[in-house]
Amino acid sequence: MGFFERFKKAGSTLQFIAFALLFTILFLRVNHQNISVEKNIYDYYSESIVNDLDLNVINQVPDKERWQITRSGNWPDVHSNGIVTMWAPFFAYKKVMQTFVSEDNKKLIVLTRSLATVFFSVVTIILMVFLLGELFPGKNRGWVFITLSLTTSYWWFTFVQPGNADVTSSVFATFEIGMFFYLLKNWSTRSLFFFGLLLGAGLALKIDHIFYFILPVYLLIQYFLATRSFKATIKNGLIFSAGVLINLIPMLVNDSVKFGFVNYGYADVVNFDYYMLWPNLVYPSGFFNNCPIYFACFVGLISLLFEKKKDIPLIILGSIPFLALVIESFARIHHESYGARHWVPHFAIFAILLMSLYEKIKDVRWKKILFVIFIVLASGQNIIKGFSYILNYEHFFFGRNQWQEMAAWFSYQGITGLFANIFYFPEVGLKLRFMLPLVLICAFGTMKLYRYLAIEKKSILALVSVLTVYFSCSYLLITGLNLKYNQQNYIAYKATGKLDQAIVGAGPNIQSLFENLGTYEKLLRFYRYREDEKRVQVIEKSRKAYIQKAASEIIYDPVGFKESLLKSDGGFISDEIRDD
Repeated sequence: MGFFERFKKAGSTLQFIAFALLFTILFLRVNHQNISVEKNIYDYYSESIVNDLDLNVINQVPDKERWQITRSGNWPDVHSNGIVTMWAPFFAYKKVMQTFVSEDNKKLIVLTRSLATVFFSVVTIILMVFLLGELFPGKNRGWVFITLSLTTSYWWFTFVQPGNADVTSSVFATFEIGMFFYLLKNWSTRSLFFFGLLLGAGLALKIDHIFYFILPVYLLIQYFLATRSFKATIKNGLIFSAGVLINLIPMLVNDSVKFGFVNYGYADVVNFDYYMLWPNLVYPSGFFNNCPIYFACFVGLISLLFEKKKDIPLIILGSIPFLALVIESFARIHHESYGARHWVPHFAIFAILLMSLYEKIKDVRWKKILFVIFIVLASGQNIIKGFSYILNYEHFFFGRNQWQEMAAWFSYQGITGLFANIFYFPEVGLKLRFMLPLVLICAFGTMKLYRYLAIEKKSILALVSVLTVYFSCSYLLITGLNLKYNQQNYIAYKATGKLDQAIVGAGPNIQSLFENLGTYEKLLRFYRYREDEKRVQVIEKSRKAYIQKAASEIIYDPVGFKESLLKSDGGFISDEIRDD
């Protein structure tokens, strides 16, 4: 009897102890350094809803960031705010515990979002292993989790940069995959409605989920082919759309409150003056170069296309990350930060592709040996590169030929840094004193999830129903509170005088200024490094036209920012692009 079979037969008490130990070790391992992602916007949203009952983070962001507000008095940011529904309980716990523990608030924020990220990381892994068991029954699947943990940046964004939405988003993506396969076998309008709720929630959480809408399109096409009823297909499509809209409408309302006009933040970062698919994939900091295991997953997808009996659902699912990159390459470069962060939400898809590839080659000895060697090399590169990145944040800027800098990875500093970080458990006392009760609650929750799926063998529909009802009700409540208190809190904060020097922008270009100018600067770095002057001129021309449009959208300028922006041609942005 294997370990997992013995663990299944263990009592719930022993299982809880095991999960409690696991959670404690994982949480204690999280780096206490506040290496920001997206300028810590998700922390600010969570703090704002818990403390101010709104989503206006203008009083949460640092003073230096308050140089611009929207015409509704909000801080302009393109990122989705649906994550607050998942993080707010953790931040509510922090607020309660602060009445008992006196500690620096910034440090407690880092601990809180770190535990939230570890929790959703473990939930994703449990769901992924369960999903692999459904798709590949009777096959050993533990190795897939270990392989992807060692060869991708999932570990990095769980332990080193936990202030991201990507790991939390991976929970929803894995549920979406599970619901897709569930509906293929168990079609019902009720299930389709909950699938709509789930996808709408995912979209409110992170834009990446828009690419998962290809799954219900396939389901509806299959339904039409099976029933030949156009009317019934339209009816089912409307039921699905109703589920989506329940969460999509609040998201658009919150964005409209933030920007002062009907808008979706991410729509403001698309630019057709450049296209970066090839660099995003294979150039020195590209996804395949950063995490070579993704190339193996791509091979797994290609192998599905050449099967005699094609598994169309699996092909459609496996194409999602690559389709996403094809389209997103119009918007920006996607790998300034270490480890292809924008593919983290697709963790379960890559697990399925890797498992599929292995099942095809495992009986051919030389292919299996090459596969193992590839995984070992990819793991070594990923780990050493990651810990070298901790030591030198700017070392991996976009486009640099890192293969010419191998000495930096294998230097004395790099190797000692690697081993020091593996066994690094920072702030143990504070973590246990402040977070232990919540750690145990998280351990209990994941233990119940494990038992539900592995022992009780319940369907995924019930879990999705609970998650989506919670998300939808919470998000509607948050939206209502935001509508009520957003302007009240802005007026009160404005009275303090801290916004007297802030410019006011009224348009998508000025409100995404730093996001877009940061992308332009990264592009210019990239092409200058490659000495491609022709492309540099194209990007500079595009940037100049963009700055003109952004400047025209400034409606209040007490400090002469518009003139400075036009004169500097956006050059001041160069010191602001470390955060991807």
